Amino acid sequence: MIEIRIRIKPQTYYVISGEQSPEEKVEFNKGIFYPYYINPSVIKGFLRTAAVYAYYDSSCEILTSKAILSNLEKIKKEIGEENIKLSLTCSDIDELLKNKNSKEAKVYLNVLSGVINSLSRPCKICRVFGNSEIRGKLRIVYHVHSVNTYTIKGLKFSWHYAKRKNGIDVVGSKETIEFTILCEDMECKEVVENAVKMINRGVVRLGRFKSRGFGLVRAEIVSLTA
Repeated sequence: MIEIRIRIKPQTYYVISGEQSPEEKVEFNKGIFYPYYINPSVIKGFLRTAAVYAYYDSSCEILTSKAILSNLEKIKKEIGEENIKLSLTCSDIDELLKNKNSKEAKVYLNVLSGVINSLSRPCKICRVFGNSEIRGKLRIVYHVHSVNTYTIKGLKFSWHYAKRKNGIDVVGSKETIEFTILCEDMECKEVVENAVKMINRGVVRLGRFKSRGFGLVRAEIVSLTA
């Protein structure tokens, strides 16, 4: 087992849950034992997104997204805009193949035929992080469960502008986050290391409201043991 300890240092505030509390604040997940915390699934999703961009030419989500966006109008016409999926994982593709006679499957399989023929399934990202069909190669041990939060001065957010023209307070954090990734093999280690590089390029951000400048972080591998 390979252990990779990672430290994330925020450059700008991050906001995790985005849920509105009774106190009318946009704030973090709340727990019984910790007033505010970050769910490990958030960290896993953050790393997976970084890995997807690190393997731009071979990840199922990027390849299917490019094909779907190139044929978006055709798909809308065939199955309706409300049913469109903008990207698919390897398990989504396998589900389409199992149900290849359905109208939706026929449309997507036609559009994605080239991708499906060229894509190794499960792709590297799905092999490492897993999906609904397969168990991944990594586990996350989250060390810091409780984080301090701060009301961000001068910032208001409105879920429904007509009802809340004054907006509600936004609670964020700049707490350092540390966790250990347990990798089963060298492929997993490689993917995690490249995901860290992508985070440090600023390609992905942590938490909600990323388009508002939140969630820019730096990631550091502080220890690695095999």
